[in-house]
Amino acid sequence: MDFWHWEKQLLWAINGWGSPEWNGFWVGVSYTPWSFPIYTALLVWIGYRFTLVKRAQVLGMVGFLILLSDQTSQFFKQGVGRLRPCHEPELEGTLQLLKDNCGGSFGFFSAHASNNFGLFFFFYLLIGQYAPNTFWVNTARIGLLFWAALVSLSRVVIGVHYPTDVLFGMLVGLFYGWLVYQLTLKWFTKGKA
Repeated sequence: MDFWHWEKQLLWAINGWGSPEWNGFWVGVSYTPWSFPIYTALLVWIGYRFTLVKRAQVLGMVGFLILLSDQTSQFFKQGVGRLRPCHEPELEGTLQLLKDNCGGSFGFFSAHASNNFGLFFFFYLLIGQYAPNTFWVNTARIGLLFWAALVSLSRVVIGVHYPTDVLFGMLVGLFYGWLVYQLTLKWFTKGKA
């Protein structure tokens, strides 16, 4: 059996996790405003932990991270041209599409996965560098990983991405999170803030 066969099997298995009781949850997790409480808490921490100049630097780098991740995803989507599973004629009638619409035509790779894993890893590293090593800090760092994974998984459950769209997006996000963190550290050490 080929890769396409295994990917469809995995897609159907994960997409099948949707149920009338849980559909609203999976759609909600995939809906960006559900992330606002987490990112508000991170903004409060940034405001508490850093000087005004470093706050602006961190927020600027977070914006750069999201822009880089999102635009790379769009470049790949147009360049690769892989249809989302909900647009794939061969899969028509075999998926639960839990959203009102499928989204754009192409889905490789998932910007949700890339953005969330990029933010997770950036803040995981930043918090590790600038917050005390306590139970609650480590719990928050693990919570960020859990949220990024849940958002990414939701994209398959609701039927708008293949598992490999999400996996590749996660890997790109991890790389960009690390890269932007490194750039942030260099920027921090260039001047006194």
